[in-house]
Amino acid sequence: MSTFEGQTWAMNKNDDENVVGKTELAPVFHGLGVVGVSGKDIASALRISTASVSKWRNGHTSIPDDIMVFLTLMLGDQIGQAEAAEAIGACENKPDVMLEDALDALHCQEKLNGGLPAAAVREGARRYRLWWNAMRNAAFLNTDDFGMLRSASTGLA
Repeated sequence: MSTFEGQTWAMNKNDDENVVGKTELAPVFHGLGVVGVSGKDIASALRISTASVSKWRNGHTSIPDDIMVFLTLMLGDQIGQAEAAEAIGACENKPDVMLEDALDALHCQEKLNGGLPAAAVREGARRYRLWWNAMRNAAFLNTDDFGMLRSASTGLA
């Protein structure tokens, strides 16, 4: 059983049985917090207000199923990036214990997502794919090589 932000979620690792209360925070928010994704980051990715994210986090409103899928995919991606950075020694601020905690939250959330309607899973995956591609394209456009190419083609330094 894990406790965070005054609420609990649990998962029996031996039989993969989930125990989640009605008003309890979704494990995905805990995992995202562990890997350093803030409510502001989530709101920006989804193009919604930070107040909406806060209401979801605190259990004041229910999280739409497609958004839950999006957040789960976002958590998986962030864990993958943290593990890759750790593997090459570029990340010293995410100890193994923290990544293990995030992985536990991801595993539990994936189990919870197993009962979601197929249409919500498709929509959440579609949203995530659009966001992921936009993030990668923005990163590409901000590289020095592209900037140098752009400056050379426009004659601007």
